[in-house]
Amino acid sequence: MKLFVNPYTGIPLYIQIAEQIKKAVITGVIKEGEQLPPVRRLAVELLINPNTIVRAYQELEKEGIITTKKGSGTFIAPAAKKLRKGQKEEEIKRKIRELLAEARFLEIDKDDLKKMILLELEEKM
Repeated sequence: MKLFVNPYTGIPLYIQIAEQIKKAVITGVIKEGEQLPPVRRLAVELLINPNTIVRAYQELEKEGIITTKKGSGTFIAPAAKKLRKGQKEEEIKRKIRELLAEARFLEIDKDDLKKMILLELEEKM
């Protein structure tokens, strides 16, 4: 699993990281029991402050998606299975809401947006 961050989106970096890990769990890219990269290594890879990684991991731990074992590392929690089963649809709805907000910001007409979506669906699905 390769993570990336974009400091220009307006979305806090720790949220970007947490969301990418959640998405990887939902889609099955990472599975229960798999170890996540250590904080320092991930911070170096992403060129960000280690505290940002710590905060992302804390958020995921609060949600029951990961568990940290002192001296061993950070792992995908057994409860993450529920996330995979129950949140695929919610993840798509969240992305749609983001798309709609971006379209409003860019002043894209509703009919034009529908056309764009239908075109993409025909090409990609």
